[in-house]
Order: sequence, then structure tokens, then C-alpha cells
Amino acid sequence: MHYFKYLGSKESARELWENREALDKYINRLRELMCIKIHEIVPVYCNEIPANLETGKIYISKEYSIAIHLCACGCGGKTVTPIKSGEWTLTENNGKITLRPSIGNWNGENSYHAHYFITDNNIEWL
Repeated sequence: MHYFKYLGSKESARELWENREALDKYINRLRELMCIKIHEIVPVYCNEIPANLETGKIYISKEYSIAIHLCACGCGGKTVTPIKSGEWTLTENNGKITLRPSIGNWNGENSYHAHYFITDNNIEWL
């Protein structure tokens, strides 16, 4: 088990493995440390959403009433926001966008929580 050298001693690695909850917390903390949160996002207007998204850009299709971006926490998860009554509203002011309500990432492999507003292209972390 060569992975032990990355966790410290064999004893501490075994202890983590035996205590799965502690191992899960350790893995989640590593994920948090590897993710780099962004604090600003740039709107990109398009007819169709591209297959490959770039970090720090929100792709907006007015034709399909949808906005998609990679999660602002840096995890790489796609965040889909339908722009319609009862879902999200998108307002534009001098080339800057505001999206309401807040955006949260609680699902998928990344179990840590990302929760933020997009206001005038700025990410406001909650």
C-alpha cells in the first residue's frame, strides 16, 4: 500500500482507514484546499452553450433561457440555472449581470457546500 507515504506513517494511515468518517473529512478538506474560489465572473452570450466551459465565465443563452457556468468554488461542476419565472432571474446593467436567487452546490461527488450570489459580475460568498 504505497499510498501510506502520502498520509504520514502507516499507523496514522491505518487509523484513518479504520475510522471512515475521519477519512471522509480528510478527503473533503483536501478537495477544499485544491479548489480555488473565484470572485468575479464574465458573461458570455451565445445561442448554444459550448461543450467545454471555461472557469470564470457564465454562458447565457437568451434563446433557451438558460445560464451555465462552472461552479465558482473551483470544483469543476457544471452549474445550470434556468432563467424563467419560479427559477432564476437575470438582470443586466451596463454589461454586468446579476443572477437571483443564490446559487448552491450541494450535490455530486463534491459534498462540500458552495453557496453564493452573482451580483454585477461579482461572486458574493455566503
